[in-house]
Amino acid sequence: MFEATYQDGIAEFFLNRPDARNALSTELIAELDRAIQGLAGRPDIRVVILSGRGDHFCAGADLREIAKLDADQAKHSAYTGCSKALGDCEIPVIAAVEGCALGGGSELVEMCDIVVAAADARFGHPEVLVGTMSGAGGIQRLVRSLGHAAAMDVLLTGRVVSAREALSIGWISRICDPATALQKAREIAQGIASLPGASIRGIKRSSRAAYRLELDDALTLEMELFHETLTTGEVPRRIEAFLGRKPGSRGS
Repeated sequence: MFEATYQDGIAEFFLNRPDARNALSTELIAELDRAIQGLAGRPDIRVVILSGRGDHFCAGADLREIAKLDADQAKHSAYTGCSKALGDCEIPVIAAVEGCALGGGSELVEMCDIVVAAADARFGHPEVLVGTMSGAGGIQRLVRSLGHAAAMDVLLTGRVVSAREALSIGWISRICDPATALQKAREIAQGIASLPGASIRGIKRSSRAAYRLELDDALTLEMELFHETLTTGEVPRRIEAFLGRKPGSRGS
C-alpha cells in the first residue's frame, strides 16, 4: 500500500494502491504520515520525492470510506481524507505526477514544493460534485498559490485541469514527457541533495513562514536562517568554487 526507499540523501515515497488509482484510504494516509514524521530523525535526508505506483498519482480520498463516515466520526478522528504530516514536512518535497491528481491527490500536490507533471497529467478538486469540499488545506493553499479567481474557478466547478493549464496558472512547476515524471523528479532531487542541508532546510522553513507568519516576523526569521548558514563553514568554500567556475567573476 505504501513504499519508501532512502538513498544518497533522497527519500522516495510511493502511494501503492494502483488498482484504486492510489486513492487515500485511512491506512495509506497513516503510513504516509508515519514516513514523513520519521524524517525528523534522518538528518541525512535532504529531499523527498512523492509519487504513485501505476498509471496515476492519486485519485483522492477513498470515496467508499467517506460514504460510510458520519459527521461525528469525522470530527472525533479529525478525518480529512488526506495527509497532515506532508504539509508540516520541514524537508523539500518534489511531487512526480503521472495520470490524475484529484481531490486529496491535488491536496498532496499543493503540500509539495516542486511539482513535476507528465504532459498528460490532470488536476482538479471535484469534491463539490459529491457534495463536499477539501478538508486538509486544499482551499487555503490553492487560493494562496493561484489567487482567488483562478482557485475558485477550479474549486466551485470541480472541473479537471490539464497539465498545460496547471502550469500556466502556477499550480505546478514543470511539465515533462509522459511516463518520465519520476525520472525528472529524481534529476531535480539529486541536484538538491548535493547542496548544503542548512540552506535547503532554511529555504523550506522560510517559505512556510510566508504563509504562517506576519511579514515582519517572517523577515526576521529569514534573516536568522541566513545567519545560520554562515555558521556551517560551507559558504567560503562554495563561493570560491562558484567564482572559479565563472570567468571574470573574481574582480568583484
